[in-house]
Amino acid sequence: MPIKAGESSVSALGALATLGLLRKTDAQLVAILNDLKADFERLAKAFAFKQYGGYNVALVDPVIGGFLGGPEGVAIGLVASNLLSRLVYFADLFINHPIHPKYVSTSAPETMWALSAAGQAMALNTDFVVFGDVWTSNGGGSRHVFYEAAAVAINNVASGLHVCGVVATNGKYPNASGLETRFMAQVAITAAKLNKREAGELVKTLLKLYYPDKVERPDVGRPFPELYDTKLIQPREWWLKMYEGAVKEIEEFGLKIRG
Repeated sequence: MPIKAGESSVSALGALATLGLLRKTDAQLVAILNDLKADFERLAKAFAFKQYGGYNVALVDPVIGGFLGGPEGVAIGLVASNLLSRLVYFADLFINHPIHPKYVSTSAPETMWALSAAGQAMALNTDFVVFGDVWTSNGGGSRHVFYEAAAVAINNVASGLHVCGVVATNGKYPNASGLETRFMAQVAITAAKLNKREAGELVKTLLKLYYPDKVERPDVGRPFPELYDTKLIQPREWWLKMYEGAVKEIEEFGLKIRG
């Protein structure tokens, strides 16, 4: 099992300091500068790690409403950035994360649309392994984190993308656990059986449960020690029951993720 972004350094010097510590089966993130820019720091980082024998992972984070314009321009920019990352950063894997200027999360309609359009283009025309980031405004310990994670996961899978996450509270607080990520994986595996129309209707149903209220005023949940027994590394009973309730609810929507 590889480690991805163990060093997470934005500088070439920081990345070079990890050589010899990371395995050759591990991967580092090489973020492309917005928009469609490269510099010597990232070129050095990418080249050094590739020579070391590890895997470079492109990280593409255009902002909706930035230089690329709205969701349509961002979708084109995501595709172009993936191609550029392969060419100049020797990227082996690609993570796409269109950023909403207000919410950051990828669960807003604009960001999901951009992910979907870019994902379908990449899936139809390349053999690249492209991930769509699953970032939620709500945190572990909240009911709405499941709705957000499910919506983005279904959107990604139906569009030819892999899922990457869950990053709860947009990474702002340590309010996350393995349980919402297990839920995301279960949803993603089952969603692979849906056609795009079925997936789209389910995403719209989920969107009504959290958008816009719960991305504007999210429930950030609780930190990991309150979600899990830290000695047993098992979810606490109340959190497990909330997860089971979310599983039951999404199955009532028609997505059977158990059995």
